[in-house]
Amino acid sequence: MFGNDNFGFCDLLKIFYSLTIATVIKKTNDSGQKGILVGKVKSLNHFIIFIFLSVPLCVVNFYIMNGTLNKVMLIGHTGDDIKMHYFDGGGCVGRFPLATNDSYTNKSTGERIENTEWHTIVMRNKMAEACEKYLKKGEKIYIEGRIKNRKWQDDQGNDRYSTEIQCTDFNFLTPKSSPIGDGSQASSQSTTAETKQVQKPNVDADDLPF
Repeated sequence: MFGNDNFGFCDLLKIFYSLTIATVIKKTNDSGQKGILVGKVKSLNHFIIFIFLSVPLCVVNFYIMNGTLNKVMLIGHTGDDIKMHYFDGGGCVGRFPLATNDSYTNKSTGERIENTEWHTIVMRNKMAEACEKYLKKGEKIYIEGRIKNRKWQDDQGNDRYSTEIQCTDFNFLTPKSSPIGDGSQASSQSTTAETKQVQKPNVDADDLPF
């Protein structure tokens, strides 16, 4: 069971409830040896505890069997400033590319391999406006959201497909208020060096409709 990649918090919760329920049953059986009246009272209390613990366990099982989850968490550097689009009726949407890096060692050659994945981040309204004001190219940011696949047509009428991350929460990871110099300058140079390791994909932003 512990070798399963899907083993997580819900499985730990199930084990905890199982052990607790087993302990309650054992104490219920032992209480019968300490007098009929006391045994009945303790058995009733244990039964109530048993029901109290069983209900959350059933809820957890229902969620595992029937629930679904679409959640993404990313930490990376922006490949460009956010591109904003404002609607006539109010509201706005912004997009920017986010790079995440992954590295591994080739066992055959011992070479260190660096991989970069690019993600299209989509923000709306106040979140987009905040990023337009404070987020710059090459800065580090934490993104939380969900995956959204879209089908659309370009100017030539061809069907195009895109995968986006619809942002629901974010946090700036690059310090904003520190003056340039000393440690902050070194941090800025480090961030610049990291962003130079990755290249922005050759995708025309005009091809992505809002």
